[in-house]
Amino acid sequence: MRLSDNEAAVAIRARLEPIGRTALSIVYTEKGNLKSVLKAVGFWLDGEMYDHAAFAEDTSNRFKQTMQYIHDRGIIWGDVSARNILVFDDLHIKLCDFAGSSLPGKYPELLFSYEPRYWVPGPDEKAPAKGTLAMELFALGTAICEITEWAVPYGLIEIEELQQKLTDGEYPLVSEINPAREIIQRLWQFEHGSPKEVADALKLVCVL
Repeated sequence: MRLSDNEAAVAIRARLEPIGRTALSIVYTEKGNLKSVLKAVGFWLDGEMYDHAAFAEDTSNRFKQTMQYIHDRGIIWGDVSARNILVFDDLHIKLCDFAGSSLPGKYPELLFSYEPRYWVPGPDEKAPAKGTLAMELFALGTAICEITEWAVPYGLIEIEELQQKLTDGEYPLVSEINPAREIIQRLWQFEHGSPKEVADALKLVCVL
């Protein structure tokens, strides 16, 4: 039986722990369960969904091999972003938000695309089509940039300023001392052919 709004609010507070919200989803965990994180368009309680998400502000090595794993199976993630990499206490990670991904023979076209901070700057005709490996690897470069710079690409600016920077062909800042600087720039120039190439290059950087 579906709960009333007040009953649902009490049950959610008692059983679920909200972690964050995006424009289209809520990220949460079950209290007492430290192994799993859930992401959905609302909170699920006993087969019913409550508190639908609404538009709001944006809230390692295993990741490199993981990317190759999904690409080897023909899947284009379509939403590469540091916000879609869930990291647990033991450094175990999970990729999430495959809602708009392409899957051969089932979902051949991407339903959604990358967040604006992960778009290719400059004229649209110079950017690869969505759903292609080239676009996926470009976004991977931006994800590596965000992780290694410990900063959101382009900084905390309004969407209008971000759109202007993209129109002007401006790329996110990569500091001179960033050990992955050359790898990131090669990804942005479409000079890597697979996540495995990127993983191998990053291993050399880590060794050095």
